[in-house]
Amino acid sequence: MTKLLTIEQAAELLNVPKGSLRTAAEEHGFLVRIGRVIRLDESQLGELVERCKEPPKTRMVDFRDLRGYPSEAEMLASASRAAQALKELGKGERRQQRKNGHLSN
Repeated sequence: MTKLLTIEQAAELLNVPKGSLRTAAEEHGFLVRIGRVIRLDESQLGELVERCKEPPKTRMVDFRDLRGYPSEAEMLASASRAAQALKELGKGERRQQRKNGHLSN
């Protein structure tokens, strides 16, 4: 037979706050409702804990260490080309504004 625990009993058993346990149980579908009574199935507490575990954090990758990525010099050259292209676009826009009479010399 299944043993149902109150939120308080389960929280004490797991040594966690009642509110946190109720929220987690609700989010993961572990609450048992019988009328207005809310309980947790004691046999499912381990599964609830497993579902609440966070995946391990991955270490940050330094992309300069990876093959196929541009070197710092290549990135600087690319940034320089982009800045030059933006400057040229700006000149063309100013010429167009002068032509349309929106900008004085």
